[in-house]
Amino acid sequence: MENQDFTATVKASGSPQEVFECICDIPKWWTKDFEGAGARLDDEFVICHPGAHYSKQRVVESIPGEKLVWLVTESELSWLEKDKSEWTGTRMIFAITPEGDETRLDFTHEGLVRGKECYDMCTQGWNMVIKNRLLNFIAGQLADYTVSIEVAKSAEDVFDHIIHDVSKFWPEDFEGENSKLNDEFVFSTGDGHYSKNKVTELVRGKRVVWLVTESIRKTDNFDWTGSKMIFNLTPKGGHTLIEFTYDGVVRRGEYDRLAAVCDWVIKDRLYSLLTGAGA
Repeated sequence: MENQDFTATVKASGSPQEVFECICDIPKWWTKDFEGAGARLDDEFVICHPGAHYSKQRVVESIPGEKLVWLVTESELSWLEKDKSEWTGTRMIFAITPEGDETRLDFTHEGLVRGKECYDMCTQGWNMVIKNRLLNFIAGQLADYTVSIEVAKSAEDVFDHIIHDVSKFWPEDFEGENSKLNDEFVFSTGDGHYSKNKVTELVRGKRVVWLVTESIRKTDNFDWTGSKMIFNLTPKGGHTLIEFTYDGVVRRGEYDRLAAVCDWVIKDRLYSLLTGAGA
């Protein structure tokens, strides 16, 4: 049992072919920091989160509607202290099986075993990516929304406000820390809303990413675990362009509400904090 590979199993309403095609659309459920292709035999693709994760994968088996296998040929997990290339030589296996009106997907990360330094972090990540993001993408419940503002501040100043002053612009109660990689914090609103988040990317003056690791909206049991909140910062002369993206789970019929909330938080609250408007 000690050397057992990590596995995760989900059941989806789509056909085996539909599930296979969803898996192959990697940027829609894993990450948009993606380049290449991952569907046909010998396809190659790269996942790169600067300062946190780099991996190159090659398709070594592809049977549409049945099975897909990726071999990790290169990797660098920057946050590891011992062997940053622990993923190299491991395989990601997607086995697809029809079960009545549903389709069963068995995911195995072959080589991701207890004893590896990355095991705990990666198993937590895969559980969210497979059981929330991929499953919701198959069900048609993943979406993203981006809102932008520009302010007369340096990218470094904006970055500092985002990591140190989140309680001043985020409209929910805040508890925890979010100024260092792997910091964790909670947003909550009374007894009705709760989300636990982790800082998964932090590149000074450039990018901040929060990953939702637990969540619940008690009024309807809505769960958006696995979603990401991304701040990208781009210098423009003496100004900075801030692009905020919510990338994740959205309940059907709530996209317009999501857009309105993101606009309010970024265009109103964060903009006011950065410019001093309303102070």
